[in-house]
This record gives sequence, structure tokens and C-alpha cells, in this order.
Amino acid sequence: SRFWFPCVDSYSELCTWKLEYTVDAAMVAVSNGDLVETVYTHDMRKKTFHYMLTIPTAASNISLAIGPFEILVDPYMHEVTHFCLPQLLPLLKHTTSYLHEVFEFYEEILTCRYPYSCFKTVFIDEAYVEVAAYASMSIF
Repeated sequence: SRFWFPCVDSYSELCTWKLEYTVDAAMVAVSNGDLVETVYTHDMRKKTFHYMLTIPTAASNISLAIGPFEILVDPYMHEVTHFCLPQLLPLLKHTTSYLHEVFEFYEEILTCRYPYSCFKTVFIDEAYVEVAAYASMSIF
């Protein structure tokens, strides 16, 4: 995060976040927390995504993915949203079809609920690492 915006880059420094990203109208900005609103510019050429993360979180757990993503709301857990590059939606549906069972298993075995109000999975091409986990979001 420190490469993208000024912040105190320490795991012990927690704060809530209000994140705003302005992108081309054909793109989707995916970030941590709840998507509060999406606002288009007057000429409809750009849009701004407004996210709120109300659980205090370290800057190193903030993430951002921007792309022409296809969007799939999980049919079993509406708090979970999946994103993939165009033309990969059938593969995304197959890959994420069991994720709700993983959530249920961990919540049962740990006897506690997932702490965030939503979760996002973003699948991209040529990721820097195989899996990157952040607050309320993972990039594959």
C-alpha cells in the first residue's frame, strides 16, 4: 500500500478506510470493504468507486484490482462476489462453486463468523504471486 498512497506502513497501526478510485467507464475497481456507491462523471467516460472498510485494518492489508472484470455474485452467499477477466465467466463459476462450503466449514470449526461484511475473489492473468490475501479480498 505504501507504494500507492501515503500511509503508516505498520501492522500495529490500524484504522478504518474510505477508499475512492476513479477509472475508465469500461473498468471495474475492486477493493476492500463494502462498495458504497459508484458515480459516473457528467460525460459518462469515467466512474468513481467508493468503498468503506469499517473494521480497523493495517495499510498492508489494503488492496486494489482494476480491470474489465466480469462480476458474479455467489448464488449461495450474497456477501461474496467473484471477479474475472472477460470470457472466463464459465471457468469462474466452476472454480468458485464450492466456496460457500469452505466458509461454512471454517466458521463451524473455528466457532466464529467471518469478521467482514463481504468477501471478494479476483482472478487475474499473470499475478505476481499465486494468491494474495487482504482484508475482505483475495487476488489469484
